[in-house]
Amino acid sequence: EISLNWASKLPNTSFESGFQGAWTSFKHPTASKIVGDRLNVRPSLVFNAEKEYGFVRPQLDIDLISYDLDRISAGKTQRPSLVVPTISIDSGIILERNSLSFGQSWLQTLEPRIFYVFVPYVNQDNQPLFDDGEFDLDSTSKYFIPNRFHRTDRVGDTNRISFGVESRLIESTSGKQQLNASLAQMFYLSHRRVRETLEEPPLTNRYSDLFGEIGANLTDQLSTSVDVVWSWNDKQISSSDIHLDYENSWNRIGLSYRFEPGESKESLMAEMTWPLFRRWLVGLENLYSLQESANLYTGLSIGYDACCWATQFELS
Repeated sequence: EISLNWASKLPNTSFESGFQGAWTSFKHPTASKIVGDRLNVRPSLVFNAEKEYGFVRPQLDIDLISYDLDRISAGKTQRPSLVVPTISIDSGIILERNSLSFGQSWLQTLEPRIFYVFVPYVNQDNQPLFDDGEFDLDSTSKYFIPNRFHRTDRVGDTNRISFGVESRLIESTSGKQQLNASLAQMFYLSHRRVRETLEEPPLTNRYSDLFGEIGANLTDQLSTSVDVVWSWNDKQISSSDIHLDYENSWNRIGLSYRFEPGESKESLMAEMTWPLFRRWLVGLENLYSLQESANLYTGLSIGYDACCWATQFELS
């Protein structure tokens, strides 16, 4: 894969333009698997009205995706392509108050956020599914992004509003954040017809799971957090994660435990990044299933960071 990302603020305006592009070549030794090249381009234009007390960001994105495929089945298109526009508006305000407790002066914030996005339905039945999929709503950030899919094989149609609120506790003297808590929820205004495969029915639920998270900075380098996903349909917790992270200017070590009560799944995830030579970084991650007593995934990466550009190679 070769990718290119670019962003720039238009002079003397609040507009920002952006461009994301990637060319990817997919190969597979199995003769029955579709292979080929994918080119995706996403230009964007944002109006960034930002003040110290809040922000409003209307944005227009256009996804242009095209393929050149081999080993396709009868009736399929060798060079499918599509164009999908996305309109979104992100907004939030920041409320602050000073407090005094435990002999310490604190700044407490309350930060409500509203995000609206509309993506029209575009038929994508002729497109392959190389490396894409609908993501789980297991972090606050995923409630405030336009696409329902990880990559670019699919552009999920949607018409939804996301609500979120975050509160942070900051030491007034040092400016260090010690505690934060957040909630996020989506409300869907229409069904979602684009799915990973043709066999899957449209999504008809009117609202998403509720996500909540609490995090604390134990020291300048050590932090911990707990997040919970509550399913309104099942009336129970669908997943929960506990994280412990150590990070300094170069090294990072992350440990997490994940529990999914509905499927009786438990797993441990370990991630490490450390410098090998000057500007060279090595990464290792491992996912272990407790109920199966087996490794589910192991990945090794090596990257070079030159400050203004970077490259990374991964083996998994």
